Amino acid sequence: MKKNNSKGILSGILGTILVILGVVAYAIVSSLICGALIKAKFGGEIACAILTLTPVGLGVAFVLYEAAFIMWQYKLSKESSKNGDEGEKAAKLFRLVLVGAICLSLLFALVSANVYTRLGEDSISKVVFVSTKEYRWDERCDVLRYTFSCDENGGLTFNVTMKDGEVVEILGAQTSLSDGFKEKYATDRVNLLQYVAELSEQFDSCEFIIDKKVVGAEFMEKYYKTEGSEIWAQIERIIASEVGQPTE
Repeated sequence: MKKNNSKGILSGILGTILVILGVVAYAIVSSLICGALIKAKFGGEIACAILTLTPVGLGVAFVLYEAAFIMWQYKLSKESSKNGDEGEKAAKLFRLVLVGAICLSLLFALVSANVYTRLGEDSISKVVFVSTKEYRWDERCDVLRYTFSCDENGGLTFNVTMKDGEVVEILGAQTSLSDGFKEKYATDRVNLLQYVAELSEQFDSCEFIIDKKVVGAEFMEKYYKTEGSEIWAQIERIIASEVGQPTE
């Protein structure tokens, strides 16, 4: 009995590790697919894709590989029984579920790589394989307001609210960047902050009225105001503007 319990615990631990590895593999493959697509589509253009389906994809991958894990446990239980036919059937079913989980996760990765929000220099577009909605602030203004905030733990957020109610969260999301975007905005050093800083300056100098709100400026100073900090230099570009509402 103790031997069977130990075997069950060991198989449970091993299965859990395999599920986690499967989800991590999905995240890596999904990111690679999206990176390849963004490079092929935009090349040297200024483009950043916010992967909107990434959290959903991770959940789907977890469910699929968890199902494979359950079938693996079922296979082990049948193989340990005296009925060889049941063990063979369970083994075939496990292989079927595992292959299905891999194929479905790859398919979802391909789909999610084509569903994203594209950030450009003068527009933000919603993309579902093709552009479905574009927001601009040059010849027309589709932007209602933007909010730059910092929480008590130093987490920065930058949200852009459109006139139709759509909200685009730029900081903190998983992104895929074109080579042109990386070169212009030095994202290896300051992530998307340099792009966000330029975006806020465009909004503030826009001929149309775009509301602005800065929340948690004291936390920004607490966590990022150090001499020579590139992050603070970009934050200052956003919060120091004379246009817009007072900071809080």
